[in-house]
Amino acid sequence: MLLLILSLVVVPLLEELKQTTIVANSKKSELTQDQGYATVCNDPVEEQVHVPAKKTRKKRAVPIEYSPEFEQFWSVYLSCPVKASGQSKRVAYAQWVQTIPDTPPERLVEAAQRAVDLALSLTAKGEFVSPLPDCFRWLRDGLFEVLLNPIAVAQPLPPAESSHPAQKVFKASDQSWPDIPGPDLLKTLSSDQGADW
Repeated sequence: MLLLILSLVVVPLLEELKQTTIVANSKKSELTQDQGYATVCNDPVEEQVHVPAKKTRKKRAVPIEYSPEFEQFWSVYLSCPVKASGQSKRVAYAQWVQTIPDTPPERLVEAAQRAVDLALSLTAKGEFVSPLPDCFRWLRDGLFEVLLNPIAVAQPLPPAESSHPAQKVFKASDQSWPDIPGPDLLKTLSSDQGADW
């Protein structure tokens, strides 16, 4: 009984699905191109299918005329032995132009030279050197400002005089040794408390 119902309901549905698939496949040949999309002309519903558009050539960037101050700065910055890879001169120059009104170009070149000298001196000593970031970020974040301020070197403080005997160094020739309880004092203390040493 169940088979009879299935054959009466399912078989006609499968036949109808098969015929719509054949119709859709035959109509796919009737494509019209419109801005990278093609319309499939099915009678009941119009479908849009993506057809890749023609590849266009990438326009080349127009060469930029860099200022002589920036060229000097760029060569100094790139001379650092430890820096981020992938430096972009074009992006750095755009940030340079924005930074110049606040900081003169000479000061930026001076800061870059100090950063390079610091990296070289630390490398020569065998110490860890933090790499310079991308030049664009170095200018944008104002990391050069630390190098423009004079650095005050702290002088070591002289040792403080202390009167406490534990902090004093005694020599054999010193006659002012502190009184240290000897074994006799310890025996009297222990006999007073009733403990045996």
